[in-house]
Amino acid sequence: METSSPGFLLVGTFIDPMSPKSATLVDGAIAIGLRTQTIRDVGPLALVRRRYQNWPVVSVDEAIILPAFSDAHTHWTQYRIRKDKKFKLLKWLDEVAFPEEEKFDDIDYACEVAYEFFEDLLKQGTLTAFIFSSPHFDTIEVLDTLPYPYNAVKWFTGPSLMNTNIPEAFMVDRKEIMDKLRDVAFKYSKSFSLNPRYALVCDYEFLYTISGFALDGTFVQTHLAEIPEEFEIAKKLHPEAKNYTDVFYKTGLLSDHTILAHCIYLEESDWRTISAMNALVAHLPLANETLQTGRMPLEKLRKYQIRWALGTDVGAGHTLSMLAVMQCFLRTHEKYTDVSAVEALYRATRALPEFMGLSEHGRIIPGAPANLVMFKHADAARQLDPEKALRLLLEGSVRQLENRSIATIAKGQVVYGEIPEFMK
Repeated sequence: METSSPGFLLVGTFIDPMSPKSATLVDGAIAIGLRTQTIRDVGPLALVRRRYQNWPVVSVDEAIILPAFSDAHTHWTQYRIRKDKKFKLLKWLDEVAFPEEEKFDDIDYACEVAYEFFEDLLKQGTLTAFIFSSPHFDTIEVLDTLPYPYNAVKWFTGPSLMNTNIPEAFMVDRKEIMDKLRDVAFKYSKSFSLNPRYALVCDYEFLYTISGFALDGTFVQTHLAEIPEEFEIAKKLHPEAKNYTDVFYKTGLLSDHTILAHCIYLEESDWRTISAMNALVAHLPLANETLQTGRMPLEKLRKYQIRWALGTDVGAGHTLSMLAVMQCFLRTHEKYTDVSAVEALYRATRALPEFMGLSEHGRIIPGAPANLVMFKHADAARQLDPEKALRLLLEGSVRQLENRSIATIAKGQVVYGEIPEFMK
């Protein structure tokens, strides 16, 4: 019997994603240690309660409990334009995204948006996110100084790095960029990522120069092959590259710490290179659907055994709801290949932490961080099969999915929602 440390038992129906093909659904209890901030035990209520007799019980009725989500790719500085009218990608960048990001030169504006963005992340149950910032270096400090509970989200970000084919407002001397990069990479080393925006706005020399910041295992984020029109521009700007992916390979930016967003229009040689370098693809079905950029060929990821995870890509995507992304994933691919809600859950919870080397994250097992999200859905909670339960949970409009959460728990503490007072 456990008596030495405080905690509580969370009782309800929970789903643990074991692999892309399997998950377990249990109607039972999760023992959460407040001192260790971890899950101490899981299983049938009678058995877990016998071990933790002195711990209070919180019963979450008619709900599904999942591991907290991880978002493989999003843009916090585009949060306020996520519901704006969308154009074709390049026009949208020029007329909507870039003008919005220019506003983040104003720190007060940046702070306002940061609070809105992270409050929504907590509501949607996302506690890990790889994020693009605007090109302004000061925006990283805005995120770094966010108070509790917003700082419960584990994020990685860096300024959006560009040096050509960009608005005048974003043009900065290369030496100044390198000096500032050196400063932020050192100051925010635990959350800094190197973010060359994409190959059309970075020349070869620039990419090669900044790649020095990726030599120590720093995560790299970029966009790749989102639309066919990119290829001709990329060929002119990078004639030395054999293919699109080779731009990042030749400049030392492609590794097992690189996240490649989109990857819709690639050749076989690109897929082979990504596989060989063990990079991760951020699959963004809702953003691809919204901008009508096309379907990412899921079959290629499977053929070449490429690691991949789901992401929202706000503001091309119009919501931070990973439930909505999971729903869109199924809708996008069901006509072309076998997909399941169980795989969608795995890609929205476990896949990104595994890429980061955090194998116990995104699980509901003993030893995992007590990071959980609860969703109200009586029909789903009555199911015995995880696939059926998840399919029911994913039904509804985006607005309904955005407002389905009851509470989010980070390291054993409630950071969003309403459940008993002692847990707060």
